[in-house]
Amino acid sequence: MTGTGPVEEPGTDDVDWDSLAFDPSGELRDLSNTQRVFWGPPPPAPPPVHVTDLESVIGRRLILVQEGGPVYDLCAASEVWTDGSGSWIKIVEDWRWHTWANTPAYRDRTPQCPRAIAHPTVNVWVER
Repeated sequence: MTGTGPVEEPGTDDVDWDSLAFDPSGELRDLSNTQRVFWGPPPPAPPPVHVTDLESVIGRRLILVQEGGPVYDLCAASEVWTDGSGSWIKIVEDWRWHTWANTPAYRDRTPQCPRAIAHPTVNVWVER
C-alpha cells in the first residue's frame, strides 16, 4: 500500500452547494450558469374536426361533448360505422387505448380494445 491517509473525492472542496438543486426528475443539477429564455406562448390549438369528416379515426384523440361539458382524454377504439339507427363510434379512455395498442398482438391482446363504449357520432370531435 502506498497511501495511508483518508481518501478524498477530487474537487469536493470547491463545490458551491448553494447553486445545486434537484430537477423534476430527481437529478442534482448545477444551476449557477443557467438562463431562462422565453420564446412566447404556444400557438393556438387548431379547432377540432367532426369525427365523420375524417377517413380514418381509430387511435385518434377525441372530444365527447355531453350535457355537463366536453370530456377529453378519450380515444377512438373503432372506425365510424352506420346502421339503421345512425352512425356510431366506439370510444375508450386514452390510457386504455394505449395500453391495449402497445400490447404485442401475439401475447394476451384481445381483438378489440376492452371497455370501449359505442357513442353516436353527433357529439364526437377529433382533436388536432
